[in-house]
Amino acid sequence: MLNQTALYEYVRTRLSLPRFLHSIRTAETAVELCRRYGLSLEEAYVSGIAHDMAREIAVAQVMQLANADSLPLLEEELQRPVLLHGRAAAVLLQTSWGEKRHTVLNAVRWHTQGHSDMGDLGKVLYIADFIEPGRSHITEDFRASILHLESIDWMLKKILEAQFSHLREKQVEISTYALELYNTLEENTLEERLYAKI
Repeated sequence: MLNQTALYEYVRTRLSLPRFLHSIRTAETAVELCRRYGLSLEEAYVSGIAHDMAREIAVAQVMQLANADSLPLLEEELQRPVLLHGRAAAVLLQTSWGEKRHTVLNAVRWHTQGHSDMGDLGKVLYIADFIEPGRSHITEDFRASILHLESIDWMLKKILEAQFSHLREKQVEISTYALELYNTLEENTLEERLYAKI
């Protein structure tokens, strides 16, 4: 099993203090959400601590690492390499730390863009990354409204809608993977609503 203490120290010494503290808060928020939904607390903590481990390395290294995960690099990722730091972190976690669990690797890989195959742990990490208590881009009311929702999918859908609105205001292209994820969630939540009426 991956050495959590060593991983914690690695991240602490390679990230700026604000980003390191964000990683801790994201891990803690992910653990609380996983406790709520019956998912692995250990996997939540590891993915939360590790999710931004490639966020502050050079762009060339991020591109090299991301390219090693055998997935194609999309044009939007080449234009905005910051989108690739999750993929790069997953490669680091696998190659340098021996992490083999697909749940953890997929969660870290897709925390920046989202992905329709990210799994429940990936959804939790995405949510935790967005709503952890240190985030100043959202209000306490918005955070509470997210946590009030019962379904992970409903939480994620509401966050994606807020992000899409923000990106459109800034005239920034929305990630292809994020759009695919949103469409999948829309189908799933529509089925939930229809089933609830039967």
